[in-house]
Amino acid sequence: MKQGYEIPGAMLSEKIRQAKSYIHKNPAWIGALSLSVAVCLTAVFVFSPNGPLSARRTVSGFEAGKVADRDLSADRNLVYVDEVATEAAIRLREAKILPIFSMDEDVKHNALERFDEFRDFTLSQNTSGETFIQTLNTRFPGLFSREDALILRDAKDRPRAFALAESYLVALFDRGIAAIPDRGMERFNGENIEIHFWKEGRLTTEEMQTRNAITMTSWPNALAETGANRVANGSFTAARTIVKAFLTENLFFNRDLSLKHLDSARNEVEPVMKSVSRGEKIIKKGYVVDEAQMVKVRALGANLPGLNLASILGTFGFLLLLFFFGILLMSSPLTGITTGRGDKLALLIFASLYFLLAIVASRLLPTSGGIPFSVILPTGLLVILVALLFNNRAAVVFCFILSLSLLTISDLDAHGSIFAFFSGIAAIMSAQKSEKRIDLVKSGLLLALFQSFLALVLSAFAGRLDDLWPAIFWSAFNGFFCGVLALGFLPILEGLLNAPTRFRLMELSDLNSPLLKRLLTLAPGTYSHSVMVANIAETACRDIKANALLARVAAYYHDIGKMDQPDYFVENQTHYNRHSEIKPRLSATVIRSHVKLGVEKARAMNLPDEVVDIISQHHGDGLISYFYSQALKEDGRADKDDFRYPGEPPKSREAAVVMLADSVEAASRTLKKPTLAKLEQFIEDMIMDKFNQGLLAESELTFRDLKIITNSFVKILAGHFHSRIEYPKIPKEAPTREPSNEGFEAKGSHKQRASRSGGEDS
Repeated sequence: MKQGYEIPGAMLSEKIRQAKSYIHKNPAWIGALSLSVAVCLTAVFVFSPNGPLSARRTVSGFEAGKVADRDLSADRNLVYVDEVATEAAIRLREAKILPIFSMDEDVKHNALERFDEFRDFTLSQNTSGETFIQTLNTRFPGLFSREDALILRDAKDRPRAFALAESYLVALFDRGIAAIPDRGMERFNGENIEIHFWKEGRLTTEEMQTRNAITMTSWPNALAETGANRVANGSFTAARTIVKAFLTENLFFNRDLSLKHLDSARNEVEPVMKSVSRGEKIIKKGYVVDEAQMVKVRALGANLPGLNLASILGTFGFLLLLFFFGILLMSSPLTGITTGRGDKLALLIFASLYFLLAIVASRLLPTSGGIPFSVILPTGLLVILVALLFNNRAAVVFCFILSLSLLTISDLDAHGSIFAFFSGIAAIMSAQKSEKRIDLVKSGLLLALFQSFLALVLSAFAGRLDDLWPAIFWSAFNGFFCGVLALGFLPILEGLLNAPTRFRLMELSDLNSPLLKRLLTLAPGTYSHSVMVANIAETACRDIKANALLARVAAYYHDIGKMDQPDYFVENQTHYNRHSEIKPRLSATVIRSHVKLGVEKARAMNLPDEVVDIISQHHGDGLISYFYSQALKEDGRADKDDFRYPGEPPKSREAAVVMLADSVEAASRTLKKPTLAKLEQFIEDMIMDKFNQGLLAESELTFRDLKIITNSFVKILAGHFHSRIEYPKIPKEAPTREPSNEGFEAKGSHKQRASRSGGEDS
């Protein structure tokens, strides 16, 4: 047996085991996928216009010529094309179209050439009797029968006969010998024909009654009508015999050109429109159904053929494409967000419920009317929720997917999809400037105005003005209540998804919150430090176009883990340093534990995941350098990993800014007689130190961002130290840097300086 080969049964068992494991680990995602597939199947097989259980099939079962077993009334106003009447109008128009016959000049030319050859040969012969006939049959076999050959032999004046024959041939060919087909002209006017021929280099048309057309059987009569039979009998008889031998059809039915004219005439016929009023009784129980009633029934969508498998597969395939297309577009590179399982589940539930509601709406407000059914769909509500719970880019993508899904319900009528898409975009724009929750009501009013205008524009564009005022009313009503409902649903979804919406962040930024008050009571120094870090980080994030509000909130809470042991952190110490009593390794353990404790407290408070991530990453995996160096002095075998923070490097721009602001704010307190140049150089060195340690590698910050952050930090801290900064008149010397974090100058013992260094700057 080859290495790596597995029997099929074992492979199948392993695949089943892996599938069970995946389902066990991802119940939310599997549930969301199952829900979406169920919605697709329900929509296709139950609600699809061509589905076997479609609402349209409730009017099926009627047949012309049979007694109706129930009444049938129209459930909506409907204008439809009367196919029978339209076809009758088309037939009437077709009956006026003349069949076209084209004259073939080559036929005349070839026939006259053969005539000339025959005349020259015959007139050159001096034979007579049976010898003449034999010579003629030898030279022109099958051209004449024996009777005709005898007539030509006995002609007394052959030149006269040939002259007459030539004139007859030319006249007949010029008039045209028509080849009228037995079949193929039934759809055309049967009384006349249209002849196309070339005359003096120009294409000429002429109409002729069909009964006057010359054929191979009626040409003798045509000669008689011209009086040619009054010529001396001997010459006329011989001439007619010669004509009979060389005359052939040269006027042929031009089928392609005739059908082209027929199709043009058919397209000119306007469809015969009929209407059915809502509530009109189409069929009465106990009466025989006639064909006129069946036309109305079919127009309402009844009496459909059996299962349209192609349509169902197409609808189902389109929905699957939308599903996978949505997953692709909602990916992190395009939307800028990282969605968890709960987020994916929420988006799929939103889309599924919207789709089901759209199906119901399409039944209540049919697409054939003047009002698109999307005017009563909560497109604005869902898009606003996605914009606030995630971001605007995700909301635009979501709006696009929702509007495309409506095409499967409206039989690819884009009217409703266009309304849904533009109203969704307007909802995003109206809600993006909301600062307070009550502003969502204002957004609803703006959306109502826009949707009313949109309904007016689309109705005018589509020529659907009969239901204009109801469309405007429902559009305005829908827009306003989308804003009101967003105000009601948003707090619930914020809690379920733990989303950092701007409203929730504004509430968390309230310094009167119980947790921040407790921080002020237990660790006043940490509280003051956190407030300062929040101001610095918020300003810097605003300057680099990051989420300033998220950075501010995260900075307020980034050190809440210090509340349990506040005396071990220098900003909360007065005259006594607890680190003087313990080993460096234990000091480092206490210092680094505040990150883990802070994450636990944040999760217990149900803070947004983005805030928790910043708390866990605000020191990254940096080294607590002072205590590590102290440990090396005491024991040269100290493990560097025991002196690192337990977090990961910042994964977002906001987390990186908070980390830099935390380090810079803490370290800047040790500056003695700071000048603007010293402060700027000090901040640059600290930021580059973080960069060199690799702590900014995953944060997506650019060098331009770092320069902007440096300037922002300098501006804020310069204002903070305004009473102590010395501004040099002319900077002649290179700015000098204060001692590094290992050399902070502070009051108290050497261990106290170590506490400040280990707790904030590493």
